[in-house]
Amino acid sequence: MDLILDGGPCHVGIESTILDLSGHQPRLLRPGAITLAEIEAVLKQPIAQPGNEAPRVPGMLRSHYAPKTPVCLIPPAYLEAEVRWHLGQGQRVAVLSRIALLLPDACLWKGMPDYPAGWARELYARLRALDVQCFDYILIEAPPIGADWQAVRDRLERAASAHPISSPR
Repeated sequence: MDLILDGGPCHVGIESTILDLSGHQPRLLRPGAITLAEIEAVLKQPIAQPGNEAPRVPGMLRSHYAPKTPVCLIPPAYLEAEVRWHLGQGQRVAVLSRIALLLPDACLWKGMPDYPAGWARELYARLRALDVQCFDYILIEAPPIGADWQAVRDRLERAASAHPISSPR
């Protein structure tokens, strides 16, 4: 990121949900703080999910939310082993996770909230703060799969697009 305009703390964190209402069926263009279930309840019809088409709205490029420091999404069951592997390679790592880990001093751990709105609110500020600290990697606990976590997961997958979810080592 070459330029960031800091507007201070925010209540939501991630950008808005964007829908395409130009066709017969509403289509999700970008997930955000308003969930599909909330929109479907108001519109009383299902919302089409995005496919693999070319991005039509801001924030939909694969690496749009990526900091300069490589980001890896790690399933919770493998997070501690992945951290220890990177440390064993002599790398400096930072960790964002909901679960507390007992990690060596060479690793910086930042706890994240246990609910999607908290992650959405904290995510960009945490990534920016870690990005300037010269870590070799930022390892992030992959959030649960589900409608409540869709927008957070979308932003994390974009941030980690150059380093997809790691498999067990």
